Amino acid sequence: MGAFTASIAHQINQPLASIVANSGAAARWLFAAVERIGENANRAGQVLRGLQAMFKKSNSKKSPLVLNTLIKDTLQLAPGAPPKHKISFTDELSHHPLKVVADPTQLQQVFINLILNATRRWIP
Repeated sequence: MGAFTASIAHQINQPLASIVANSGAAARWLFAAVERIGENANRAGQVLRGLQAMFKKSNSKKSPLVLNTLIKDTLQLAPGAPPKHKISFTDELSHHPLKVVADPTQLQQVFINLILNATRRWIP
């Protein structure tokens, strides 16, 4: 009777261990999905604030800037999705940096949008 009970316990423990492992994986996937939702909501808020600033002339702070520097800074601020998915960026900036007068926040938003649009094609 003891051997029979041990056999039944062993047979029941195998699917239970599988259920526990699967629930852990599901929890990690769910957490990652919820994290992405939060990141996207934050980005949407940034876009809205950028739009508001763009239409409020008083908030637009144009200043002289070097485009190469802004692009390098923006790549440092780029959203975390690309590294998670092993997507890398290379910058091929001009050896003669372009100087412009613009709102650096708005330009960074444009560059971040370009990065996001480029990576969305490759991220499931």
